Amino acid sequence: MKNNAFIKNTLFFLIVSLSIFALSACGQNSNSTTTSDNAVPNDTNTVGAVSVDVTDTTNSIETSETHLPQSETDDTSEKIDENMIDIEKVEAVIADDCNSVFEGKIGTQNIYMAIYREGDLLTAAYITQAEQEHEISLQGTIETGTASFVLNSSDGATFMGTIEPETERGTMLEGTYMATNNGEETKFQLMLSHTLGNTYESRYPLTSAKTEEIEAFASQVKFYVTENDKAGLANLISYPIEVSIKGSRVPIDNKEEFEQKYDDIINIEFKEKISNCYTKYLFSNYMGIMLGNGEIWFENLNNSGLQIYAINN
Repeated sequence: MKNNAFIKNTLFFLIVSLSIFALSACGQNSNSTTTSDNAVPNDTNTVGAVSVDVTDTTNSIETSETHLPQSETDDTSEKIDENMIDIEKVEAVIADDCNSVFEGKIGTQNIYMAIYREGDLLTAAYITQAEQEHEISLQGTIETGTASFVLNSSDGATFMGTIEPETERGTMLEGTYMATNNGEETKFQLMLSHTLGNTYESRYPLTSAKTEEIEAFASQVKFYVTENDKAGLANLISYPIEVSIKGSRVPIDNKEEFEQKYDDIINIEFKEKISNCYTKYLFSNYMGIMLGNGEIWFENLNNSGLQIYAINN
């Protein structure tokens, strides 16, 4: 019996010990799990931090994406603009080693401009319709890739604009003119009139006369017409010359006959056209030099000096 009691006590003790051990092990597992659980929040926090970082990165990416499309759009638009520029056409407007002549306005003021190009460098000058003897010189540059140009006068006035080939209105130069005296900005529009060969100083390569002589002769013709100086104009003509009188082409054989029929030849409409024409940067070709829109043609004939050989009245 005692042995049985001893065995029971021993078994009871073992069971209790095992129970305590089990509880202790569970506690350790629980602590471990807790630690693990604590680690998970840390991991979660870490994930949260990563998440935040990712969110930040996402925001950064979103911001970056927000900027990138704009940047890409801007770049693309610039590229598209550049691609849209026909450089060959731009080159033809202000051609290299040529004088390109433009007629138009600064605000409401009529001007006439010649631009000579040598590579990217421009040498130019312009006159106003009111003061044609006063020539204003300009220096500047051209960028064909952007179809833009800048011209500056010695006293600080500036033309800044773009080249617009073959628009509905014609081939144009458009931009802003900044005056010297008050810095006021005025829009300008100039239309390509014609192109002269050779250098800026020698604008009429197909004529043996010098540039200064040709343009002085044109000024003299204009003066005689506007002042009704019959004898003066008659002395500048090569005879015989054919003119229109009352709808018929009539030959004029000498100065005396020209003066007699002057009023029928130099009529009001013809006089007005010559009065409004420019006397510099004139159109010329193998036929000679043209004044106005072809109302008068003159040339150095037979090495006897410049003379009028055609009047298209």
